[in-house]
Amino acid sequence: MRILSFYTLLVVAVLTSCNKDGLENYQVEKTHPDAEEMLAEFTRTLHSGSLAWQAVLNPKAGKSYTMFFKMDKGGNVWTLLDLNFTTARAPKAGKYRLSSDVNNASINFSSGTYLDDVTHKDGYRTVGADTSYSFKYMNGDTVMLSGNQYGDELRLINITTEEELYFERGILGNAFIYLYNFFVQKPYFSLSTPDTGPVQIIIDVDNRGIIFFHGKDGELVYASTDYSYGVNKILLKTPVRIGPHVFYELSVDEATGAFYLADGNKRFDLNGANMPVIPLHLLLGNEYPPYVSLPSPEYIEPLPGWSDTFKNIWQQSADGLRNSEFQASLLVFSFGMDIQKKTMDIAVFFAIDNVTYQGVFPYKYTKTNDGVYKFEALPLDVRNNQLHLNASVIQPHLKPLLDMVRDNSFTVNLHDYGGPSFLAQMTSVERPGIYFTGHMTQYYIP
Repeated sequence: MRILSFYTLLVVAVLTSCNKDGLENYQVEKTHPDAEEMLAEFTRTLHSGSLAWQAVLNPKAGKSYTMFFKMDKGGNVWTLLDLNFTTARAPKAGKYRLSSDVNNASINFSSGTYLDDVTHKDGYRTVGADTSYSFKYMNGDTVMLSGNQYGDELRLINITTEEELYFERGILGNAFIYLYNFFVQKPYFSLSTPDTGPVQIIIDVDNRGIIFFHGKDGELVYASTDYSYGVNKILLKTPVRIGPHVFYELSVDEATGAFYLADGNKRFDLNGANMPVIPLHLLLGNEYPPYVSLPSPEYIEPLPGWSDTFKNIWQQSADGLRNSEFQASLLVFSFGMDIQKKTMDIAVFFAIDNVTYQGVFPYKYTKTNDGVYKFEALPLDVRNNQLHLNASVIQPHLKPLLDMVRDNSFTVNLHDYGGPSFLAQMTSVERPGIYFTGHMTQYYIP
């Protein structure tokens, strides 16, 4: 997934009034049962007004796209497509033809329009968009069409001459740059509502999807949808509910440059941050791997964020292994959680005569809604599990570290150390002077 803040976001959004966003249920107007009458009505509709149409294309097996069609009565059509900066600014010309058969009236587009540029996966096949559409119904200034080959949905919304200028002057394409300049300011963006608290937002540019997630009752709650681009906003393919609020689009305040979601008169601005705003205990096992791995500061890598009290506990265990009959070196002490089963394995990597071994100590754990972990050791199965047998051998020499896990409950938070990624920091609730950091990765040492 390409996260919005790290990659170039090419964004546009749909400039429509409430009756044009297509998100309400349309009532079907009565159409003529005779195909010729239907064609006549269809022709009158297409050739009325400015002959300019904003469109939403929803391929049956694909994503959502915003298009612009400018037609004349001679069968010429000029198109724009929100696929990239070029297709959103440079009109592409083609032809269209109206026809009818026994059942319906249709509009057929020649090769050369931007419909040719839309492709998507349909099972194992890569298919294009429909180029021939049957008239389904009309409602006010909106015409609904259905693709004759794949069943794609094309929604044409007649726009005024003034609205047409947004497309003809290249404002659709300009929005790509405008929105990019906003989203590169910070690596993470979120909003906050009184009901949900922080809501993290990720835009998947490659797949034209947007994800919202926030915490509720100690769990991570997701909402996602596809989107299409337009003029100064992102139009969500389906409305997204966050707590009691329903959002239809992500808009820009052109006066301030701020982006926001609105539910009626309630506006929620997006805020940039250098770190995720969702608590780490909700992200572990979801957005981040569920590991906190501590490398040896002597043999592998010293990490920041280790308290002096913890350094002393680590050193006691490291010395215990070194002075044992095995003369072993403590390499890694790693917490690995299964968030579904609420179990945890502490994996310990140690070396004897330059040969690396692994021992595993099984635990179960509880976690409060506020993210406080309490670990309880489970029995070692030394007869059937070699990793448990290895653990039993080194267990007496790791007593300071294992006692610390047994006697304390912990919070887990993000720690920004200026490195290429974040660290997880665990802090004792009972003894706040015990805290340490680890990588959110699973260690593998051959």
